[in-house]
Amino acid sequence: MVENQPSQSRNCRVSLLARLGELIVRRPRLFFVLPLVLCLVLIPPAMQATQGLTTIGWTPWESDSHQVQLEMEDEFGRATTNHYILFSDPTGSLRPDNREFRLAV
Repeated sequence: MVENQPSQSRNCRVSLLARLGELIVRRPRLFFVLPLVLCLVLIPPAMQATQGLTTIGWTPWESDSHQVQLEMEDEFGRATTNHYILFSDPTGSLRPDNREFRLAV
């Protein structure tokens, strides 16, 4: 009789996943409608969340980096954070591997 106690206690332990499965079987409409309602409720905040996102991460609206990004967008029509600057010697006598050229840059 003592040997039955461990097996009874194992039968009494119902996993969380098994309970969830039973709940889904008993109320299938709830588990169909609930995710749809949740998605509809979360659409407006999700749309607003993307306004502060940039390629470098989340930037507050009042930050200097965000203001510079807006000015770059207005001035050059680009919203990207990758900018390339080309340096050259106007006389053409200095090359990029020249020490004087590097110091001037």
